[in-house]
Amino acid sequence: MTTSAPPGRYYMAANVFDSKTVPFRFNTGTATGIVKYEDAPDDDATATMPTMPSHEDVVTAGNFYWSLTGLVRPSDPPVPKTVDHDMVVEFGVDQAPCAVEQTKCQGFALVAFMNRNSFQFPRNASLLKALYDGVQGRVYSEDFPSSPPPLPGIRRATSVKRLNYGDVVEVVLQSRVYSSVLGAENHPIHLHGFNFFVLAQGLGRFDPRANSTYNLVNPQVRNTVAVPAGGWAVIRFTANNPGMWFMHCHLDAHLPLGLAMVFEVLDGPAPNLLPPPPVDYPKCY
Repeated sequence: MTTSAPPGRYYMAANVFDSKTVPFRFNTGTATGIVKYEDAPDDDATATMPTMPSHEDVVTAGNFYWSLTGLVRPSDPPVPKTVDHDMVVEFGVDQAPCAVEQTKCQGFALVAFMNRNSFQFPRNASLLKALYDGVQGRVYSEDFPSSPPPLPGIRRATSVKRLNYGDVVEVVLQSRVYSSVLGAENHPIHLHGFNFFVLAQGLGRFDPRANSTYNLVNPQVRNTVAVPAGGWAVIRFTANNPGMWFMHCHLDAHLPLGLAMVFEVLDGPAPNLLPPPPVDYPKCY
C-alpha cells in the first residue's frame, strides 16, 4: 500500500467473496479497520468508506487473486522455458450409469473425472509398489490422455501419465464450462510431490493465445491452485521426484468420486532413484 491519499482517516474494509463452491449461508457484513495518517487532524470525523464490490463479483476477486506474484530469491530455480509435455486437463462432476459395485444405485450416480477418466484406486497393490516391482500393466495403465478425449462418456480406470525424470510439464487445468446437472464450481487442485509455477489464470474456456500473458519472471509457487468455476489455470513443473504422484481436487467429497489422476515419474540417474520401501513398513493383509 502506498500512502499517497490526502492526510485523513480511511476505512480498511473487507467482505466475503461467494465463490458458489458450497451452498452455505455466510455473514454478509463488512469487516472494517481505520487507517489514520499521522498528519490527519485528531477529531471525530467519520472515516471515508470505500465502495465495496458485490459478494459475487468474480471479476474483481479474480483480478486481485490472479495478479499475485512470487517472491524471487537468488537461490530459487527459474521458470523452465522449454516444455516436454503440454497437457490440457478438463475436470468436473457429472452423472454416469451406475457401476456394477454400486448395488444401491438407481440408474445414475455422481461421478467425477479428469479428461473423461474417473480415477479408480487399485485393489490388489499400491501404485508405488507396482512401479517399484515393475508390474505396471497388472495394476494400472499408462494411457492417461494429454487432452480431453472427443468421445462422450466417462471411463472408470486406474490410468496414469508416464513421465521421464527431468521432464518439464505444463498443464492447463480447465474447469468444465458446459452445462451439467450440477453446474460449475471452484475446485482447489493439489499436486503431490512437487511445487509448481502458476503462470496464468482466467475465466471461461482457455485460449492458447493466452500464452503471451504468462508470468515467466516471478509467478506464484504453490502446490495447490484454486481453479475458478468455469475457468482455468496454467501450471508448470519439473518432474524431478521419482514416484507416483496424485493430482486431485482437494474437496474431500470429490476424490472418491474420481476427480484425480496420477503422474508416474521414472527414475533418473543415480542418486535420483525411487528408494525401496522401509523394512518395517506396515502391510495390508
